[in-house]
Amino acid sequence: MKHTLWYRMRGLDKMEPRFGKAPITRFLNQRFKTEKTVRLLEIGFGEGRALLELANKYPRLRTYGVNYPATRTMGNSKDLLHNARAFKLKVEQLPRVMFHDAGTALKYPSDYFDCIMSQVAFHYIGNKARCIEEIWRILKPGGKAFIHFDTVPDGKLPEILDHRKDAAFFIIYDDKNIISTQTFINSLRKKGFNIRIKKSNKKTSQRQTILLMTKNTAKPLHLPLTYDGNSTIYLTKLKNTDNYKTAHDIWWGTRSVFRMK
Repeated sequence: MKHTLWYRMRGLDKMEPRFGKAPITRFLNQRFKTEKTVRLLEIGFGEGRALLELANKYPRLRTYGVNYPATRTMGNSKDLLHNARAFKLKVEQLPRVMFHDAGTALKYPSDYFDCIMSQVAFHYIGNKARCIEEIWRILKPGGKAFIHFDTVPDGKLPEILDHRKDAAFFIIYDDKNIISTQTFINSLRKKGFNIRIKKSNKKTSQRQTILLMTKNTAKPLHLPLTYDGNSTIYLTKLKNTDNYKTAHDIWWGTRSVFRMK
C-alpha cells in the first residue's frame, strides 16, 4: 500500500489528542443514547483511516467524507474498501465520500450531521470562512465540530506568515490593520455562537490551533468577512526553497486573506 503523503494515513490516535481526551468518541457515545441516527463527516479524510476506524467501532454510525482533490491513491469508495483491508478493519458500511472543494460548499442538507471532524486539512482550504459557515449550517442542533485549524512549525515560518502567529493561514484585515483570529472568534461568541479557538492539547514541536463548535442556536452563521482571493496565497504552488518546505519540496497550506465587511 503506497502513499505519497504520510499525513493522509493518520487515524483517531493522532486526531483525538489534538482536542482532548477522546472527545470525539465520548461525544458519539453520548449521542447514541439520544439519537436514532448518528452521522459523522470528516473534512479532508485522506486515506480514510479515521473514518474507517469509527465505522469499525460503531456499526450504527453513518460516516461521510470530503476530499479535495482526488488522488491516485484515493478516488472512490472502492479505494476505501481496499484501505479497510489494508488497515485490517472490518466495516459493515463503507463511508460515503465526495471529492470537491470544501471552501465552496459542503453539499449536504442543513442540520444533518451530529459530528464533524478534520485534521491536517483545514489549512489547505482557500475560503475558510465559507467552510466555517457551512459546517455550522450542516450541524444538527447540539452537534459538535472538531477542526484542526492551523499548524505552524516553530522557527520555520517564511516572512509572509511570521507576522500572524496565532493563525498564520487565516488573515483578517480591518481596513489596513490585521486583527487576531482569537479576537474575531470572541466576537462571534458575544453574538451567541458557541465557537471557540484555542491551542491544541497535543504536545508537538509545532504551534497547533483548534476550532471547536457546538451548535447551540438555530441562527444561521454569516461571518462579516469578504474573501480576498487575489491576496490569498496557495503555498503549495510556490517554488522558492526554504526550511519551511516538506520533504516533497513544497510549502503546505493556503494563506487565506479576508476583509471585514
